[in-house]
Amino acid sequence: MNDKVYVVMGHCGEYSDRCEWPVVAYTDKEKAIKHADAATQLAIKYYKGCRGVHTYKKEALREALGGLDDSAETDYTGTDWFVLEVPLR
Repeated sequence: MNDKVYVVMGHCGEYSDRCEWPVVAYTDKEKAIKHADAATQLAIKYYKGCRGVHTYKKEALREALGGLDDSAETDYTGTDWFVLEVPLR
């Protein structure tokens, strides 16, 4: 039995404007890493398409993510995902 879960976390912003949120949990670390990496790559593509535009719309980012994160937030710093390992009890 796996005694850990791997939570995909999203984040954007910096300093006092930083925002973090849980996205999904996996019992398989590799699946969690793939999810976080896929979301990050799609977000990079989304932000590149926004060059010269000074407003980023979270609804448009969520659509670009294709269901990988329906709670994604956005700002001028971009949006990234990482995996947080937590104990399962």
